[in-house]
Amino acid sequence: MAGRFAQRARIGLSVMAIALIPVSALAEPYLSDPEYCGGTISAAYEDGVMALYATGAETIEYGCSWDEEIRFDWSETTTQIRPGYCAEPGEFIYPEVFVFGMSESEPDVILMWSSSNQTGEATRFFACE
Repeated sequence: MAGRFAQRARIGLSVMAIALIPVSALAEPYLSDPEYCGGTISAAYEDGVMALYATGAETIEYGCSWDEEIRFDWSETTTQIRPGYCAEPGEFIYPEVFVFGMSESEPDVILMWSSSNQTGEATRFFACE
């Protein structure tokens, strides 16, 4: 029993340590607000900023996932479709279809549409370098 508690404590500390990592040190840090690129991911999450990675997106309130990685390529205008799901704390899981758009006219910007967003407007993500 003590072993499981110690393991959970280590995992909890690891998650807390990751939250304090500067955004610039994370792999593929694409954020919905470029103002947070110089800060920590926890500060971005606390202010409602969404982070996008090759296989998912997350905020402080929920996370989304898809199996096939996004190909980050701005050499031409591309559209990529990924089936996946989003989950909130507890047992709230719902299926989603995600559409990603990239264009050579806007390098390092990714547009993301999802099936649950009925406005038709995309979330814009910006590369942090």
